[in-house]
Amino acid sequence: MSAALEVRDLRLAFGGLVVTDDVTLSLPVGARTALIGPNGAGKTTLVNQICGMLTPSAGRIMLMGEDITNLPQASRVHRGLIRSFQVTQLFPDLTVAEHVVLAVLAQARKTGGVWRPMMRRGETRERAQVHLDQLGLAPIEDRRTGEIAYGEQRLVEIAIALAMQPCVLLLDEPAAGIPREGMELVTDALAALPEDLAVIMIDHDMDLVRRFARHVVVLASGRVIAAGTPAEISHDAAVRTAYLGT
Repeated sequence: MSAALEVRDLRLAFGGLVVTDDVTLSLPVGARTALIGPNGAGKTTLVNQICGMLTPSAGRIMLMGEDITNLPQASRVHRGLIRSFQVTQLFPDLTVAEHVVLAVLAQARKTGGVWRPMMRRGETRERAQVHLDQLGLAPIEDRRTGEIAYGEQRLVEIAIALAMQPCVLLLDEPAAGIPREGMELVTDALAALPEDLAVIMIDHDMDLVRRFARHVVVLASGRVIAAGTPAEISHDAAVRTAYLGT
């Protein structure tokens, strides 16, 4: 079977500045991969190329065996490549349920001005409810997202991503901005992700990385300097020098 996501010899340069330097990685179906590295290592730049926000100078990006290197962002989304962002991008006046229903409609390409009546239609609402229940959001589904805690907002974003029916999910610091006492909400949500979903997560929280990841890729100056299990990475001398500290 083809890998869920493959990045082959990806390179991005702005003039003489190389920000992605021949990066190769592969995510099998069901992967739990963490992408770590110091600030400025090129992690978000790499994800932006995978998602189509930036165009690489060289290399290929494969999704479920299909070359998507030159596809626009929307086409990648409809093929199941979904990402969340480091900063929440929700509509504060819409309810939690409305956000997830919108994602269901977007995945079905049925958002053209009819989403509020669709809130009352059985199949759409049932699909949204599955994700609300899965992430423990049902008790607050009728509250506006501008009124709920930040950790709960991050869960809404994950629910939205799942409603888009991803085969690959890219999470950019899903716990960013969440106080320590709210971290269990995110870790529980990550643990409940579908087993066949390939996930790559950017994060600086090494405790979260160890709890989530089965495989870790380390970037520094745009290059992969190490890859392995969390235990192997934590004992890698090059990683400790570049990122974790000696």
